Amino acid sequence: MNENNNKGSILVLIGLVIVTTVNILDKLIELNEFVAVGLDLIALVCFIVYLVKFFRNKK
Repeated sequence: MNENNNKGSILVLIGLVIVTTVNILDKLIELNEFVAVGLDLIALVCFIVYLVKFFRNKK
């Protein structure tokens, strides 16, 4: 069970790093809008996978 929590935490961490990086790059170099949206979607997938794993393990 502890190993599953670590994997979930890593997914959340990856998502947060992607979102933070996109926001910083957007402010610094005015990141292309399509690239920013694509990276945000990848982060969203990480969060969704984490939530699915979390609720499956909770049952």
